[in-house]
Amino acid sequence: METDIFYYHGKTTDGHRFTIAGRFQTLIENEINSDGADVLMLGISLCGEQDQFAKRLGRIRSAGRMKSKRILGRTYFSLYEETRPLNWFAEKKGKVFVEAAQLNNALSRSSIMRKFNL
Repeated sequence: METDIFYYHGKTTDGHRFTIAGRFQTLIENEINSDGADVLMLGISLCGEQDQFAKRLGRIRSAGRMKSKRILGRTYFSLYEETRPLNWFAEKKGKVFVEAAQLNNALSRSSIMRKFNL
């Protein structure tokens, strides 16, 4: 497993399990901050109706989607704010990732599918 990837396992409001992989990186298209990360890139693996939750498989799939160039199963959150210094989140990356990932616990399975283009 790569050490710069964070993982979060959660459950949707309608009881479906999911795994989110996240990594802080520079978003090449906007080049806002060339000195460090300016986005939190996320990938997701979502259990289907008949699937048995498997933490290892969820981590593999969500990390693969996060790294993929395809839009399927991935999204990002911008970390750039004009009111904060560059890399303001550097010392609390784990906390920032968990807060972003926990937002998905409040969504239903269909909402997550729309959000992550599944």
